[in-house]
Amino acid sequence: MCANDDNEHEGFKHIYLALQEKRTHIQYTTQKALKLQRYMLNLASHQKQVGEDAYRALNHLYVYRRHIEKIQASPETAPPLNMNKMLLLANELGFTADRIQKTTLDSANAMARIANSFLMTILKSQHYQWREKVYLSVLRRSDNVPTDDEFHCALGQWYHGDGRRDFGHLPAYSALGDAHRKLHEISVQLAKEGFKSMDWSDITQRLDEFESASQQVIYTIDKLDEQILALLEQ
Repeated sequence: MCANDDNEHEGFKHIYLALQEKRTHIQYTTQKALKLQRYMLNLASHQKQVGEDAYRALNHLYVYRRHIEKIQASPETAPPLNMNKMLLLANELGFTADRIQKTTLDSANAMARIANSFLMTILKSQHYQWREKVYLSVLRRSDNVPTDDEFHCALGQWYHGDGRRDFGHLPAYSALGDAHRKLHEISVQLAKEGFKSMDWSDITQRLDEFESASQQVIYTIDKLDEQILALLEQ
């Protein structure tokens, strides 16, 4: 086998490793989805219990309302109200209302964080799709490397928009910005140089740099995801 064939083999090796990484990503996504599914089931179970408590309290309230209606209709013959029971009912209703308010807010916050965690998975998938365009350019020895900058790719639009608003305070947010910027600097350089005039040894070197930057983007997205999920435990 000639040296050029060896270098070409190295180029295909990058593609193979990228596919293996996508497989790992799918496994990770499946595990995360199962974990979030269990969390949502626990949340639903808690909400159901609060709803049942509220139902019982309302039933007690309706009983006393009918009692009061009887007193109003015939005050001479109706039995007197038990004020102690009325006070207990008022306390029960107040306690249940507080629980409903708290669990509703907690559930809303939890659902938002779960949705944002799923968003991290979507952003990673979009990044893999974008990266595959680069690898396809390598396989075809074409110069169709994506030239969109860090502000206009899918990840960049989210990062500088909703991402900044929602997660700009988290440590991993800044790290993701640095990694994403470096990746685009490398991809822009690849687009300028092109693959048609490169030999496989040069291509392999460029892919090493590109893959390292891509891995850092994935790593920082995962760290941001961890910090989002950590908020669920608070």
